[in-house]
Amino acid sequence: RSVPALFGCLGRSADAQWQWQHRTGWKGYDAWNNARIEAAYKKGESLVRVKSGKAKTTAMELFFADMVQFDPKTRNLRKIRRLGLESICDRLTRRLGSHWVAIKSGRPYRLTFEKYQRQRLQYLQSLDEKEYDVSQLYQDAAKSVWTRIALHPFFLTSTALLVVTNCIWIGYEADTNTEALIWNSETRFLVMEQIFCALFSLELLVRLMAFKRKHDCVKDWWFVFDAVLVLLMVGEAWLVQPIMEAAGYKPTDEVGALAVLRIMKILKITRLARFARLFKFFPEMLTMLRGIGRAMASVIVTVVLIGLLL
Repeated sequence: RSVPALFGCLGRSADAQWQWQHRTGWKGYDAWNNARIEAAYKKGESLVRVKSGKAKTTAMELFFADMVQFDPKTRNLRKIRRLGLESICDRLTRRLGSHWVAIKSGRPYRLTFEKYQRQRLQYLQSLDEKEYDVSQLYQDAAKSVWTRIALHPFFLTSTALLVVTNCIWIGYEADTNTEALIWNSETRFLVMEQIFCALFSLELLVRLMAFKRKHDCVKDWWFVFDAVLVLLMVGEAWLVQPIMEAAGYKPTDEVGALAVLRIMKILKITRLARFARLFKFFPEMLTMLRGIGRAMASVIVTVVLIGLLL
């Protein structure tokens, strides 16, 4: 290569010209679209949209990973190319920019036309799907009192308040109750445990009786989740003590006490899963957590960069 060409590869890129393949040959984009495409290309974008056609109303989609242009109206797919030198610095900048755009937007790195079309098809199919509603599995509200109770706003609000109250009580009990068995705890802990156990069992019974076919309850993941938690609570509050007495357990047995202590701590930890039920009643919390999860990648990259600079 000549010296100017070598300098262009190592230094700054010259002005580039973008072209698309026509049946009569290669044709160039106008100045405005060319500048827009070049800016997106250098930034590291995988996709850019430009207005083309005679009336400048057709939104063409350009994919840099495949170097193709897609016309959503006619479904035509044409090749594109870039004429002009690209420096090593610009290549590295574009590569880093591609990673940053993928992290910031959540889109795949080097989004190809095939991946984009697959995502678009999945999105269109999701629009046709009916949103899941457990009431579709319930009996007719006009014929079943259980369905009317299960779908009543007061019942739903009371259940949400019960879950919140139970979560608060679990935190209070974890700080103040040192007994492994609920039957050996103070009276206030024993009474509250029986109340929560009875109320959650009643709530689960109402929802079960509302199903048109009782075996359909296993299709509702929230019902299965709640049923497991209620079974653990019933086992701890009503079944563990009689079983231990029938097995001849004595509190003075140190080895047995340690084993029971471990088991009961595990059971109490599983009760913390009830916090997940709040997402059912407050979907905004789930949306907020998803946003935090998406933002964590950008935050981690920022912290790492700051750490390297320091």
